[in-house]
Parts: sequence; C-alpha cells; structure tokens
Amino acid sequence: RVTQITAGPWLVSRLLWVDQRARQVYFAANGLVETDPYLRQLCRIGLDGNGFTRLTDDDLDHDAVSPPQGRYLLDRASSPSLPPRSVVLDGDGQVLVELETPDTEDLKILGWQPPERFQATAADGKTPIYGLLWPPHDLDPDRTYPIIEHIYPGPQLYRAGPMFNPPHYGEPEAFAALGFAVVAIDGRGSAGRSKAFHDHSYGDLG
Repeated sequence: RVTQITAGPWLVSRLLWVDQRARQVYFAANGLVETDPYLRQLCRIGLDGNGFTRLTDDDLDHDAVSPPQGRYLLDRASSPSLPPRSVVLDGDGQVLVELETPDTEDLKILGWQPPERFQATAADGKTPIYGLLWPPHDLDPDRTYPIIEHIYPGPQLYRAGPMFNPPHYGEPEAFAALGFAVVAIDGRGSAGRSKAFHDHSYGDLG
C-alpha cells in the first residue's frame, strides 16, 4: 500500500536514511526557511506521517549524506561566504564529531570575495527569484562595469544556490577577476521550488 508521508509548501530534495527499526525517514528539504526557498534543511518524520522534526534550523544550506546502514548523517553546512563546516550528526541532529571548519583567509589573500545573494522579481511582476552576484575585483563605486550573465539553465537543476562554491566551476570568479560583474539567476522553470514554478518551462525550454 502506498501512502503519502510528507505534506506542506516545501519539497523533499534528498532521501538520506530510512530507519526501519524506528520506522522513521530522514531527508533534506527545500522551502522551510522563509528568507530563501533554496536553503536545504535536514528533517525526520515517521513512516506513518507523524512526528515531523527539523534537525537543523538556521540560515545555512545543509548538504548531507548517510551511509547505507544509516545510524548517522554527514552534514556539510555552508553559505555563499561561509565554507562548508563538516560534522557528523546523530539521529536527533546532535553533533557527534566535528570534522572540519575551513576558513577563507588564503582565498582573500588572492583577491577572492564571496558572491552576494540577492532576490528580484520575475517578469510576471510577482514571483520572487534568487541569484548570485560576483562584483568585479577592486570595485570602484564611481565606475560602471560590464555585466556577464552566467547562464546554463534547465528544468533539471538550479545553479545559483545559497551554498559555498555552487556548480559554476570557478568561471564567475575568473570573470570578476578580469573586471566584470557576473550574475547567475535561477529563473522560473528551473528546479528546487514548487511544481508551479517548475512547470513554467514545461513544453517551452526557451
């Protein structure tokens, strides 16, 4: 028999661990943080749909995995300016082991600066959309700068996520070092939001 376990104005982005003994499932969810629907939070719920519990409740993006046998979660929490802090969590979200807490000091020596997270309004005049802005290195507020829109959209993914080093492979940072301002935007029709947001590109990938 198939039954629905989760419900709400958010989506399950990754299944992490099914604890058959405790009859609970662990997962990552987008849409639980009001300020940014792309932030992933770690959650637990009973297989009967009861006992929904957030294991994380902050403004960081949580990229987690669990071994095949379960029992714990490896959580990497980050933001566009904060490198991933890697910890091992137990089934209640408590830290068992802190693995690493890197910083960005060596990057800053080389001229690196984090991208800025921003919110704008889509062409329909009402839908909030989110993106990242990489300012040009040595920004002079009295100058104007050419802007590069770093695109690679698609309904299968989102690319301007609120995590450290999203999947752009260093290109926006390289353009910023050359004196460009660079933006990446997750527009309507891309993944990670509601079905209505996703359906905007259905049958019309252009």
